[in-house]
Amino acid sequence: GDGDGDGDGGAPVEFDPDGIIEDTTLFPRTPMAGEMTKNRVMIALYVSDASEKVLRVWRPSTTPGEVFLVAEQTVTPDGNGFAKVWVDGRSSGTWSTYAAFDGDPDAGFSARSLICQVRTALADDALEPITVALAACNGGYYDPNNPPSTPYTWSTMSVLANQYYDIFLHLGDQAYMDTVFSNGGAYETYLEAWGAFHGGGYRQVFSK
Repeated sequence: GDGDGDGDGGAPVEFDPDGIIEDTTLFPRTPMAGEMTKNRVMIALYVSDASEKVLRVWRPSTTPGEVFLVAEQTVTPDGNGFAKVWVDGRSSGTWSTYAAFDGDPDAGFSARSLICQVRTALADDALEPITVALAACNGGYYDPNNPPSTPYTWSTMSVLANQYYDIFLHLGDQAYMDTVFSNGGAYETYLEAWGAFHGGGYRQVFSK
């Protein structure tokens, strides 16, 4: 569904997202933003229990314990825990912060996903440089008969996570699924394999 964005500022609210514990069991993968236009972004979420969560988008405030709430909406994942939502009403070239939360906005959130950032596309007449980060062929074969004990990580992603960039483009391959395919290619196995990749080093870069 569409979000309730109201331009750059948003409404000031008391909110301390850093004070809410990140639950990597409930939100093991990175909430990822993409398909940015001048006034909207798409955010893809994964929730392990496939239950309704709250997506919040905000901008920082100089007042401690306060943010400018740009958008808030309830997200209903599909049966596998995935959801894609649009947040509208944004201004061009604008940074926002977002995360998914478990619980009720009024009663208080009990857990959250990784806190991420996204920038909308520049205006048509904008003349300013942008920094693009690129990656390809990270490596790592997922073997369903011998799955990794921890999600995949890469030193290149760790280095990139400490750099500034306006947009991240992964040119492929994000994951190697040859062994999954040769073992029957079951849908559930593909989901597990993607979790091993996107629950690891990609969290460091897609979150920005």
